Amino acid sequence: PAPLTGYSGSEARKEIDRVLEIVSMHGPEHKRSATYSKGMQQRVGLAAALIGKPAVLILDEPASGLDPLGIRDVRKILENLKADGVTVVVNSHQLSEAEKTCTSAGIIYKGKILVKDTIKNIVKENETLEDVFIRYVETSSGKNA
Repeated sequence: PAPLTGYSGSEARKEIDRVLEIVSMHGPEHKRSATYSKGMQQRVGLAAALIGKPAVLILDEPASGLDPLGIRDVRKILENLKADGVTVVVNSHQLSEAEKTCTSAGIIYKGKILVKDTIKNIVKENETLEDVFIRYVETSSGKNA
């Protein structure tokens, strides 16, 4: 049995197969994890987080260290999760990626929430989320105020 998830052995195998399918890791799951690329490691971590079909998923830098194809794949996985009704919370310093994948954002600086709203409301025309971040942080720290 798999005591942490409450699955029986056969149920656990089905759940593992389900999450490996989502992250495109069928086949390599039998290789030694020490041989995995950074992208494969990220996929395994994401698969582990998906066990049990969580309603809310909290991810820290899910695209960190990935090549452009890996980033695209993770983005697609997150889009599919969102379409399935999963709330995905992403912590990231890759603001251009957050802007592409998130519907809402919050900017936290020195433990204080400076702004939180939809990307559409935060990012104005001819601006990026990075521009917004810099503006809020500089205003908060007294620069360009």
